[in-house]
Formats: sequence, structure tokens, C-alpha cells
Amino acid sequence: YGILLSSRRCRCRHSRANADWPLRTRLGQTIEGVGHGVIGLIAPWGVVQIGRFQRTVSVVHTRIHIDGAMYQMGIGGLHSCEKQQYVRADDEHVLADWDVASMYPTMIINQKLAPENMGVHFTKIYSGFVTQRLAAKHSGDKVTSDTLKIFLNGSFGKFGSMYSMLYSPKLLIQTTITGQLSLLMLIETVTEHGIRVMSANTDGIVMHCTKDQEALMDELTFDWMLTTNMQLERTEYVALASRDVNNYCAVKPDGKVKGKG
Repeated sequence: YGILLSSRRCRCRHSRANADWPLRTRLGQTIEGVGHGVIGLIAPWGVVQIGRFQRTVSVVHTRIHIDGAMYQMGIGGLHSCEKQQYVRADDEHVLADWDVASMYPTMIINQKLAPENMGVHFTKIYSGFVTQRLAAKHSGDKVTSDTLKIFLNGSFGKFGSMYSMLYSPKLLIQTTITGQLSLLMLIETVTEHGIRVMSANTDGIVMHCTKDQEALMDELTFDWMLTTNMQLERTEYVALASRDVNNYCAVKPDGKVKGKG
């Protein structure tokens, strides 16, 4: 389901079936607060091999620490946990929002995912709508782009509705967890090179770096696109003020404001 967990520090004892076990992801980050026993039907989960034992763990509400910042995983997507911050671009610094274009629809196509009752027919039709939506977005046809965005994301959301013909909870899990791990891979990569990640929310991250690091930032994001086969779109900001990840105000160079909350 898009997640690999392993641990050298865990010990398996049946008497501690509900204990919290520190685990390590392929990113090398410690995951805490997993292994809470009962796991919901569509909760992200994975099987951990510990010696000759296996352990099913949940990654819902798992928090991962990278470079002093905390990121929370969940069914809906990855979110950073910053509080009351203000950052701005100036003559020496760049502030850029990198957003994954049609993230979940693109992942569905890349992995050739489809409900069992529809098979390849779903993939072909869905792929056509994604292509049409991206073309409309790049051409400036906002009405068509926004309409298809609602349709595509709504179709993906129906993977988790037992009342829909598209009901496929395993595909929902595979898509969301793989997406979150992909973003964490990008976050870890850029922070290792000294670039600050100011915020992360579902399908994008905001980076802050010096002008001297801008070429490196572009190179790292390009390498990530080659690795994941997904497209990043860059938006420049001159300032970002936020109470938290879901309540913020971002000012673009042309004076337009993007806000939430």
C-alpha cells in the first residue's frame, strides 16, 4: 500500500500488542505513535516484519520530524505543523510555492490504478480527463480547468465511499500514502541541502532559500519530478504569514493575495 516500514529497535511480544513501537521509514525518520491495535477500514496501514514476527501498524496521525520541523500524515494528506510564522522574500532570499499538478489523479494514472469492477476502461477514460484538465489550465481556460478539477478529485474521493461504484478503499490508501511519502522524500532532499521548508499541505510545499541556492532548488525539484513522474508548478511569493497550515495569507509579486481560513 505504498509504505515500507522497518525497525531494528523493536521487540515483538504478544503481551504488548497495543504498545507504541518506534519505527523507522526508508527516509530514516523515526515514526512514533503507531501500533494502536484496532485500525479502521480505510486507515493507511502496513505490515512490519520484525524478526520472524509481523506487525500491522497504522500511520494515521503519525508525525515525522525532519530538520526541526514536524509533519503529520493522515488519510487526507500530509500537513506541516507550524504555528504563527511570518517569512518574506527580499533581495537575498527566494520564497516559492511548489505545487504538484493534479497530484492524486496523476498518481492513479502512473500506477495504473482502477476499481476492480472497471479495470483498464476506467484508466483510459480517467487519463483522458486529466490530460484535458492540464491542457485547459496551461491555456488559461479557468472554467474548464476548475470544472475538471472538481470532477477528477471527486472521482478519487469516491474510492472511499461504499455507496459509489468507484468504491476501492485499497486504492485510496495506496494513492494517499504514496503521495505523502513522495512529498516527504522531496522535503528531506531539499533540507539536506540547506533549503528551508516553511509549509507543506497535501500536494505542495513552500520553500525559502537564498538567491545563491535557487539554482540548486530548481535542480532538486527537477530530479524529484524525474523520479516520481509528476509535475511541479512554481509560484513566487513575496511574503507568507500563517497561523497554521490551514490559516494563512500569501502575497504574490503582482500584489494578488492567496489565502485560506
